[in-house]
Amino acid sequence: MNKEINMAKKNEIWRKSSIIRFIIEIIAAALITIFVELAFNYHALTAGYEPVMISENTITSKGKLIYQKELEEPVYIKKLILQGTADKKNTYHIKIVTVNDFGKEKEVKLKDSMYPELDAAFTNINQKVKQIQITFNHPSKIHLTSISYSNEVNFNKIRMFFFWLVSFLGILILFEKRLLLRNIWAIYLIAALGFGSILAVTSGAYAVTWDEEVHYSTVHNTGFSSTIQLNSAVAFNFSRNSWTSANTAEEQCMMKNYLDEEAKKDAGSYEVPRGIKNYITHFPMILAYHFGEKIGLSYTDNYILGRMGNLIFCAAITAFAIFIAHRKKILIAVVGIMPTVIFQSSMYTYDGVCFSCITLGVVLCVNELERKKETRKVRNLVVSAAFIGMGCVAKPVYFPLMFLLVPCIWERVKPLLNSKRNRHICVLILGISILLIAGVATIKMKPLLYNMAEGNLNYLGDPRGGDTGVSGQLLNIAEHPLAFGKMLIQEIFSFDNFRNAGDEVENTTLVCNQMFLNLYILGTLKEVWALILLPLLLLIFLVEPQGEPRFIYKKRTFRGYCIVATVASVVLVWLAMYLTFSPIGEDCIQGVQARYFLPLFLPFAYALWGDRIQVKMTRTYYYQVSLGAGLLLCSECIYKFLIVGKAL
Repeated sequence: MNKEINMAKKNEIWRKSSIIRFIIEIIAAALITIFVELAFNYHALTAGYEPVMISENTITSKGKLIYQKELEEPVYIKKLILQGTADKKNTYHIKIVTVNDFGKEKEVKLKDSMYPELDAAFTNINQKVKQIQITFNHPSKIHLTSISYSNEVNFNKIRMFFFWLVSFLGILILFEKRLLLRNIWAIYLIAALGFGSILAVTSGAYAVTWDEEVHYSTVHNTGFSSTIQLNSAVAFNFSRNSWTSANTAEEQCMMKNYLDEEAKKDAGSYEVPRGIKNYITHFPMILAYHFGEKIGLSYTDNYILGRMGNLIFCAAITAFAIFIAHRKKILIAVVGIMPTVIFQSSMYTYDGVCFSCITLGVVLCVNELERKKETRKVRNLVVSAAFIGMGCVAKPVYFPLMFLLVPCIWERVKPLLNSKRNRHICVLILGISILLIAGVATIKMKPLLYNMAEGNLNYLGDPRGGDTGVSGQLLNIAEHPLAFGKMLIQEIFSFDNFRNAGDEVENTTLVCNQMFLNLYILGTLKEVWALILLPLLLLIFLVEPQGEPRFIYKKRTFRGYCIVATVASVVLVWLAMYLTFSPIGEDCIQGVQARYFLPLFLPFAYALWGDRIQVKMTRTYYYQVSLGAGLLLCSECIYKFLIVGKAL
């Protein structure tokens, strides 16, 4: 009794001390943030000034309009401000002569754009400047009222939240060892929601990720009514625009106001048939977006709310997977905070739903295998299959992951095969199941078979155009099976195509960076960051932390299932890209991207599972190094492409 009382007292003391520590850590992160924000505003605080006009201008013999100013003494310029409008997107070129802290001069060239939707343009300079020149190649298409530069104090809320978040997470990883080891899901959830919120808000209320305009139109059209209302802002976002280069906080604010005004212009309504598939693959976005419509949010706030709905759902599902996982918690947490994963979860796309649901489904499957036979439940298998199935609804290429459930099912069926009668019943059930699957597949493929018979080779091709089509490609494969098999094997092992991004410049980026450090149109971290990423991946995939529980099921057997499921999914990804996006008869496969393989990371980790590589590292240090490296990569990616790229 006394021991229980003492234990209760110790727990109460620990709880109170934990609360005090958390308060201190929050305050410490806030102090770091204040210091960093003051550093960003150092030049404005010490030598700030209001906007200064640049009025001297000339028109060259080639018709270019040039504004220029030479300063008597170098002046720190924070922003360049252009007041006026443009008939269409118009690029202007800036040439400045900067002076560094050693007094050395250097010529720097920049370029930025004016938009017809905005009545001003802003360019971040953030340099000590001696001479500045702004050139307009097509002056007849712009209507300037003034050009000025300034160095004013600006305490940026997004930037402050970012540095507070990074500081707080860093403090938790370094000093909250008990939280790190026992509740790493909580640290993951803070990181995912924090960084994801920054991505959702600062990237703008328009398409920035892969095919986001397509997914947004699906969300808008899949409401709770068959009649869909349309306005000008929605119509704009049904297609991809060039607004992604709106790269300052001021331009983002003006773009927000513009879209909100356009949303007030009614463009009519239309009827859209409902489909259950869209409700499954996009339901967190649909729920949040149409809830925002009901409560009367502005268009841009509602657009961001739809993204936030996706983020909250995906982060919660992944956090729950980490919470219930018996092993590889740190692997799921680190991969979960990779920039590309959070990026996909915080935009209009079903990739985040696919990733989180498949991850949870695999975790449930492995947990069931680790249970003792007498404690295994059919309910857990059904839930695992349901979550893997949700991921497969979005992208059927991951359907082979259902194969991971076979050992669980076999363990339940095996005891029933003792009698001849039971074996016959099982064979009958299996045969009926196969016939049902074949029947459903035939019904689903009936339009495809009909179009193949009619000679419509472009059926189910790329909607963006080109000589593509599933029907034509299948006929081509049937006619040249050996050539197709040879080409498929060559392409799968061709890493140049594996990182296909649609252009030669992006294809020079390392595969690992394309998979984990890629924010699509916002940017991808350079190869130098692979010096951190590659050792991190080797650590979390090949080295188990100390204290992992013993696996009850046969490890080698389960590895075999994971290898088969992963390889089959990889082959299906390449096959799908060849059928739908590659021109008919093409001898290469186009459109395959590294991000397609992210949902396979956990089965792949179990396929590599072993204990041959040993590292003398405590469990705490393993967790700190792994999660710390993941935090560094995520924060660098968001800082470079969002904080510097858009929020400053």
